[in-house]
Parts: sequence; C-alpha cells; structure tokens
Amino acid sequence: MLIAPFISLIFIAMGLTGYLSFRNGQAAIHNVAGQLCHEITDRIAEHLRTFLAVPHQVNQINENAIRLGFLDINDPKILERYFWEQIQTFDSLTSVYFGNKKEALAKSEASSLKRDQQLY
Repeated sequence: MLIAPFISLIFIAMGLTGYLSFRNGQAAIHNVAGQLCHEITDRIAEHLRTFLAVPHQVNQINENAIRLGFLDINDPKILERYFWEQIQTFDSLTSVYFGNKKEALAKSEASSLKRDQQLY
C-alpha cells in the first residue's frame, strides 16, 4: 500500500522532468534558429554592400583619373585598355562603359569564356 503513492510520485516527477526537458529543448532550438537567421541576414547584407560598392568605387577612380589628367577621354584605345585593366582588377566587374559629348562610346567587357575589349 505504501508503494503505490511512491511509484505514482516517481512517475509524476519523471513526467514533469521530461516535459521541462522538452520545453527547454524547444526554446534552445528556437534560439539557435533565430541566431542562424540573423547571421545569414547579416552575411547577405554585407555581401550586397561590398558587391554594390564596387561600381561606385570604379566610377570615383575613373572620375579622379580624368579630373587629374591621367586619363585622356579623347583616346578610345587608352580608355579601352584602362577599362580592361579595371575589369581584371575587380572580380565582380564585368564591363565598363564611357560615353562623351562626341557620341563616342568606349567599353570593355568580360565574357564568361574570356575577357575581351570592344570599341563602338
């Protein structure tokens, strides 16, 4: 007779321990999933910031080179070669274009197979 209440107390304690362990596990998983989502979002945002900054940097470099007289905007061959070198330098850059008031367009592009130069 004394054994039945003792066994039921053990089962209640085991059930409560199992329930609390389950709830704690759920909370831990939810916490880790939230941290993982936050980390992924931060990495994507950083990658986008870096990727989108390159064209602005290249434009600033080109503007400075033209303003300081290092780059002759009237010589398409020099522009072409200069742009091609920039494409070689910046991995995410696939093309650079320049148009002037004389309606001349200089461009350099990187194709998926090779990096080439073109002038229109």
